[in-house]
Amino acid sequence: MDRLEREIDLLTQERDQGVLFDPDNTLARLRDSVESMESELRRLRLHIEDLREQLNRERDRVLNLLIPRRFTLRGEAQCLPVAVEIRFREGKP
Repeated sequence: MDRLEREIDLLTQERDQGVLFDPDNTLARLRDSVESMESELRRLRLHIEDLREQLNRERDRVLNLLIPRRFTLRGEAQCLPVAVEIRFREGKP
């Protein structure tokens, strides 16, 4: 986008300098070129804004829907013994 803005500025400066006689329609070509670059710049900005909105929606969806569903407890919590320890009193010989 910065490159397009710089090119538009350069073409605008060149167009503003003007030509006394313009047999090749240079000014018209410069004007058309500037207009096409400005429309491309508007299209890029709109596309970037759309992408930002889409990423915000996706972030909200993941944080509010996917992650909570993935880590919810399904069923009841159960506590099962893992091991049994048997201790005997020390016997006297």
